[in-house]
Amino acid sequence: MEDGVDALFAHLGPVGQVQQVRADSDGIEPHGDFDRVGHVSAEQMPVERVAVDVGDVGAQHECGLGAAGDRLKQVRVTEGELDGVGRRGDEGGDDRGHVLDARDEGRLAEEAVVDGDVERSTGGRIEEPIEAIVVHGLSFSAGGLAGVAGRRDLTVASVKQRCLAGSPMTVHRLAANQPERRFYRGGPAIAAFRGIPDVDDHQPEDWVGSVTAVAGTRDVGMSRLPDGRILAEAIEADPVAWLGEAHLARWGTDPMMLAKLLDPGQRLPIHAHPDREFAAAHLGHAHGKAEAWFILTGGEVYLGLREPLDPDEARRLVETQGVDDLLARLHRVTVAPGDTVFVPPGTLHAIGEGVLLAEIQEPEDLSILLEWRDFDIDGATHGHLGLTFDVALRAVTFDALPEAELRRLIAPAAAPALLPTTADPYFRLERRAPGGAAEVAGGFAVVVVLDGAGDLERAGERVAVRRGETLVLEHAGGPVRLDAALDVLLMRPPAPEA
Repeated sequence: MEDGVDALFAHLGPVGQVQQVRADSDGIEPHGDFDRVGHVSAEQMPVERVAVDVGDVGAQHECGLGAAGDRLKQVRVTEGELDGVGRRGDEGGDDRGHVLDARDEGRLAEEAVVDGDVERSTGGRIEEPIEAIVVHGLSFSAGGLAGVAGRRDLTVASVKQRCLAGSPMTVHRLAANQPERRFYRGGPAIAAFRGIPDVDDHQPEDWVGSVTAVAGTRDVGMSRLPDGRILAEAIEADPVAWLGEAHLARWGTDPMMLAKLLDPGQRLPIHAHPDREFAAAHLGHAHGKAEAWFILTGGEVYLGLREPLDPDEARRLVETQGVDDLLARLHRVTVAPGDTVFVPPGTLHAIGEGVLLAEIQEPEDLSILLEWRDFDIDGATHGHLGLTFDVALRAVTFDALPEAELRRLIAPAAAPALLPTTADPYFRLERRAPGGAAEVAGGFAVVVVLDGAGDLERAGERVAVRRGETLVLEHAGGPVRLDAALDVLLMRPPAPEA
């Protein structure tokens, strides 16, 4: 393949006409393979040369030639899709919608890029000022010149090196991912927090950095990266970059976590989640569902039994839907923004109406419902994980949760640690408040921007972020620097050594 890229870079020379490529060109998506480019010599490829000003294109536009792909891809684009891009001087009527094949394409047009700079993934600069090229019809998209900004010169060697090596982005901004028609109301508060249009009032969950599908579906709830790839598939394709060697040695390609934003438009039903042992024995799943909540908007939550409950009495309350009696048996706790709550597996709980929160949990969708009255679900059929309640209720803790233990599960905003040490085997939660440490540790993580606006930087990448945005970080990028004004929540898998 390198010989083919050499051929593409062969015909460089003076350029005249200048055309504009603007930052709003990032909607173009690559399609099709150009695998046979390596069999084309430079002499077989007539070219036309056009200069392109890329001064307004930023590092967020990812290179179409990624590290894992090792393929050149044609951009499928129709005339006028790029605002401000003129004709490229190669209007020979060739079909831009099919794969370029050296045997049936009469020519390739090259465009010389004379503005911008290339930042290596290590953050280094390449200073030698000479021309570089972008090949017409190939996904050396604006983002392929990662770090392009201002009016500094590119080099042929550096662009070639970056595109051959890939040097992909390791910070990925995530769009909202709200499964439709959940069985309880909510969703508008997530839209308000994110600053996006309102959604249906039964989309109360935003699954963030998710490799987990909603129960009973193939891929609903699974996150997609900005380039369209499913996150789970991206991790499987390059697990070392995403998760790191230590994580792989301990858990393989399982990220070991799922993050969500939750907006209960009504109090959630009383429910519990199984632990790992029960899930493995009865469901064949690798995880149970421990979870923790970081409170964004305060209110009331219910957690654990105040007094022991006889399992037979619990079964009667479930069958008769004695909701008021059951709810009165739980600890009722007022929570405020910045508080965190750890919910061990098996613990009965419910979240009150209006309590917007960010949740980290084991990567499963497993709930045992003790309540379904007034909810859009047939709990008698779907509330027991397909096990019958006689079996499913064995996963629920009916012992009392002492007040002292309750206090250990709930950390106020000012507490030095967000979670108790009993959460360590499941996940980690870290907050970098405004004015805190300028740099936080790298590693695979989901980021929720709680407040503020500013830059997130790592390894030569700089991404402008603001309140309500969510991102996923690859392990490969190293430490992360944050602007002082940012208030950021980082959700991580358990430490491999834990």
